[in-house]
Amino acid sequence: MVDATFVGIDLGTANCCLAYTNGDGEVSILKYDEVDDIMPSVVTFTEEGIYVGKEGMEHGHIKGSWNTVSHFKRVMGEDVYRTYNGVKYTPTELSSLVLTKMMRRFKEVTGKDITKAVITIPSDYGDVERHSTFNAAKIAGIEEIFLLSESLAAAIDYGTKYCNEGNRNIMIYDLGTGTLDVAVVNVSDGRFKVLADESNKDIGGRDWDLQLASIIQKKVLDSLGMDSSDVISDNEFRRDVMNVTDDVKIRLETAVKVESTVKLNGNDVEFTVSREDFEESTSWLMAKTIEMMGHAIRDADMNMSDIDTIVLVGGSSMMLQVPKGISEAFPSSEIVMFKPQYAIARGASIYAESLFGKESKIEAIPVMTKTYGFMVGIDGMEKICNVVYKNSPIPSEVKLTCRPKRDDQEELELKIYESLSKKGEVYIDDADAKLVKIFKVPLKGKISRGRTKIPIRIHTNEHGKVRFFVECNGEESVLTFIDEIQLTPDEIIESRRKTEAVI
Repeated sequence: MVDATFVGIDLGTANCCLAYTNGDGEVSILKYDEVDDIMPSVVTFTEEGIYVGKEGMEHGHIKGSWNTVSHFKRVMGEDVYRTYNGVKYTPTELSSLVLTKMMRRFKEVTGKDITKAVITIPSDYGDVERHSTFNAAKIAGIEEIFLLSESLAAAIDYGTKYCNEGNRNIMIYDLGTGTLDVAVVNVSDGRFKVLADESNKDIGGRDWDLQLASIIQKKVLDSLGMDSSDVISDNEFRRDVMNVTDDVKIRLETAVKVESTVKLNGNDVEFTVSREDFEESTSWLMAKTIEMMGHAIRDADMNMSDIDTIVLVGGSSMMLQVPKGISEAFPSSEIVMFKPQYAIARGASIYAESLFGKESKIEAIPVMTKTYGFMVGIDGMEKICNVVYKNSPIPSEVKLTCRPKRDDQEELELKIYESLSKKGEVYIDDADAKLVKIFKVPLKGKISRGRTKIPIRIHTNEHGKVRFFVECNGEESVLTFIDEIQLTPDEIIESRRKTEAVI
């Protein structure tokens, strides 16, 4: 093994995968044991210590377990936490536990520490989620970090193998357990340019699982003449339903009907679920994914006929109804299932080799993933005025000018909102957006209502990071979302202490 090893990590909502290359273009997938090369994103706190991954799942129901937590990626960057044994853990710190476990296993297998890595994130992550993921990697001990969208990583893996000649447009349909990303990517001579990206971190295979679990629970309760109120506090029954759901879902891929049992009140209760039951109950989810594909095509100013290949990745894309539903919606399109569980990590490692290696060969060009706007007064009413739009090419810069509301005003309050507004949607209500930051900018010099001009420049770099430059009477203030979410060295050290109990 050569000295240079380049690492890509798919830090998934439900499962993680680590891929690496030794600089020769050949990609290896890290095996966590003799069987598995996918690690569950599960953390279980016990009296013995912290179990992560498959061990976390196995220890989740034993005596002495404080609690098991998963799917924390869906609340990354939010002001929430879980408390175990009097210690608070944020989603960022929970993610760092997962990364720590992977890094330890990597060293066991390769004998090497991970100091640099490309880590993938859902395309709809804004600055807060991005920096929370960045902080998680810092806590875990990774020194140099590059964040790459999951769909762009998958495009790199597919494109480096199958799009080496000419100019091709591909659509990445990435249905993971927790998120859905749909991206239109132009591939040409090692250049991967995102033309449009639709993402929803609240749609994923987990939502299909919940629908199937609901079917199973109803069938069991109906057979006994019971309803949901009879088991509202029966955690053991609901847990057993979810455990059975995983098995039923897999079996429905090859069978039109599945028979199984669930324990209720100490008894095994039989039930039968058909593939038709499952597909009917989740048809609305499938329709949402098709709708997102349509949005991506329109935002790219294309028709589906302009897409050479629809590439399916993500573990949940292997459900039979996914290629079937896409084929029915777009019957003339070429649909390819491509390394669904590994493509994202593989693409991240290939990009890591290009990024951290001696020669840069791959150019990855994303787009804006959010729309940003200011709260403004219009005809006596407050509205959000959008200024930077989702799916706009980056890097970019937008300029505008505002004025003070009164003479001798001492500060300018800027309320920044993010949304999924499309180009052309200039004014929106605050109910359709999320407040992400309130900047209070000191105003220097003489301020005159109606006369003083305050130029504002919004710059977005090639990574999608947004900065605001506000000028008043020759003095400029630079504003960023990062300040409050960038951990200090002491905070990183304190969070690292929490990883010491990982078994």
